[in-house]
Amino acid sequence: MKQEKGITLIALVITIIVLLILAGVTIAMLSGSDSTPAKANEAAQKNDIGTAKDQVYMWAQDAQSTAYVTAYVNSSSTSTTSAGVIGQSVASALKTKIGTSFPVGKATITVQSTGSDGSYTAFAVKINTTDYEVTGTVDLTKSGVISWENPANW
Repeated sequence: MKQEKGITLIALVITIIVLLILAGVTIAMLSGSDSTPAKANEAAQKNDIGTAKDQVYMWAQDAQSTAYVTAYVNSSSTSTTSAGVIGQSVASALKTKIGTSFPVGKATITVQSTGSDGSYTAFAVKINTTDYEVTGTVDLTKSGVISWENPANW
């Protein structure tokens, strides 16, 4: 008797079932909130927020170092008035650098005054992306120290 070589119907059905399972798993990994592209987008946004925070810190530190020279070396400021002078210098420098808004990757840095008149003691620096927002408060009475609030969904 002559033997025929080929795929049996059972082997073909099992192969199709395995391919369907693999396709289902792949589709599930590429869609939804826990998908690989969604996690990559989230990581990119958080990275841009971190970069923007570092940028704000660098600008503030640069302004503080310049203001310390002005407050302590070039004038007769006391320790009680120098913190305000330094804080105002930080505020002025950040407003000049950022302006209305400043893009950093997918993040945008904005500055908002917290006082209604011109004599405010603090202002807010907000960093926004599509899904996240981080707000920092710059205290002008404490030499422009920045404290960041973490959002609930961070």
